[in-house]
Amino acid sequence: MTSVCAQDTTKEDESFYVAKKAFDDGFYDVALSLLKRFLDNYPSSERSSQANLLIGQCYFNQNKFLDALNKFEELLNRSESKDIQDALIYWIAEVHFRGNNFTKAKSFYQRIIDDYPDSSYVQAAYYSLGWCLFQEQKYQEALVYFNKLEEQFPAQAQSRDSALKIIECLYNLKDYKGLKDKARLYLKVYAKDSDKSSVIAFYLAEADYYLDNFADAIEGFSRVIRNSADERIQALAGMETGWAYLKLKQYNQAL
Repeated sequence: MTSVCAQDTTKEDESFYVAKKAFDDGFYDVALSLLKRFLDNYPSSERSSQANLLIGQCYFNQNKFLDALNKFEELLNRSESKDIQDALIYWIAEVHFRGNNFTKAKSFYQRIIDDYPDSSYVQAAYYSLGWCLFQEQKYQEALVYFNKLEEQFPAQAQSRDSALKIIECLYNLKDYKGLKDKARLYLKVYAKDSDKSSVIAFYLAEADYYLDNFADAIEGFSRVIRNSADERIQALAGMETGWAYLKLKQYNQAL
């Protein structure tokens, strides 16, 4: 009898592992089929809540947001899902974010921060709250959450992303001196982040332009044009260079 139970447990573990592997590898149709079969075969499994959560995430990654929302909300009301409440609240927030319903998304992200301070989703909640406010053009409020993320999770990858969003917020707030300080700090802390260096250099040159440091702006834009592989940024830098020359009344150079 013990041997039979052990075999059943092994089969259950293997079934879940295969379904999870398909999900992790991005084969969401396959994962969805395997997860549903897992729940049919092992309805009393301790992993049933996790399997249902993955089903909701499959729908989300397939852009079936209504199906995902229905699954997450259904699970949220189940007593057996108490161990994944923070995950469910986060994914409900993500669905609303993808639907541009930032008011609802913010309320769910805030619930994670307030009710589950030790959750692994807190970091993402801070970042996404900042993003919601940024999308609503509430840049000063967005700064609060991006700064909190940087302060509380300095070693995480999203901390670097928050630093970039802080620079964008400062630009939109026309705080060009603050932008220059933050951009220089970014280049110092993330010196190896070469893929973003041209973007930061562009913002630094823009700040110089709006601070009437036109010669410095021209030098900065010229570096962007030389070093950036992004044609869009190169074009913007070229246009801004022309404006800076006009400000200096060097009309021939502006052409």
